[in-house]
Parts: sequence; C-alpha cells; structure tokens
Amino acid sequence: MAQFDTRSRSSIPSAQRTTSQSPSTRETPSVQISHEAIAKRAYEKFLARGGKHGNDLKDWLEAERELKAEINRNPSRN
Repeated sequence: MAQFDTRSRSSIPSAQRTTSQSPSTRETPSVQISHEAIAKRAYEKFLARGGKHGNDLKDWLEAERELKAEINRNPSRN
C-alpha cells in the first residue's frame, strides 16, 4: 500500500487561508468599509429587486465590491 506525505499540505481550506498563505499577484490594498454601509447597499439592492428573497449573499457581496470600487476611484473621500 502506498503511503503519502501529508506534512506539506495545509489543513486549512483554501477559502479560509489568509492572504499571506495564498498570495495574489493582482491584489488591491485592503479597504475597510463599515458593516452598516454594506448592509444599507445590500438592502437597497433587495428593494430594487422588489423585495424578492433568496439573494442576500449575492446582494451583500455585490454591495461590498461596489463600495470598495467607489472608494478606490475616489480615495480622497476616505
């Protein structure tokens, strides 16, 4: 029976690794956006969709991405 060396493998799933564990060559500087700002934008997306449930995670991630993009376009507004 073959034996495998698992010492070099990470026990942390790739989705949970920190940036230092899996560097990205196209990473942008970290931008901190308040929980409240993201929640407000996500709620606006929910309302714009007519209050249809089932897209909460998608709305949250889109809201976060949009707010970060806005800050990166207008860094003087921080």
